[in-house]
Amino acid sequence: MSNSFSFLYSACVLIGIGIGALAGYLMDVRGLCLWLLIGMGIGMGKLATFLIGQKYQQQEQHNRQ
Repeated sequence: MSNSFSFLYSACVLIGIGIGALAGYLMDVRGLCLWLLIGMGIGMGKLATFLIGQKYQQQEQHNRQ
């Protein structure tokens, strides 16, 4: 991962943790289910980083041409 995406990656993972924890709190789950929700949030944050990074790289490659 390049340095230009490290901040985006960190931010999306932290947002994913927050969304997973919030969902767990609102659904009143505890234990393993809470950690699974947080893990799903992290995964969604990583997926968002990947999609944004791909779009950015395509745009950057198009601008070079």
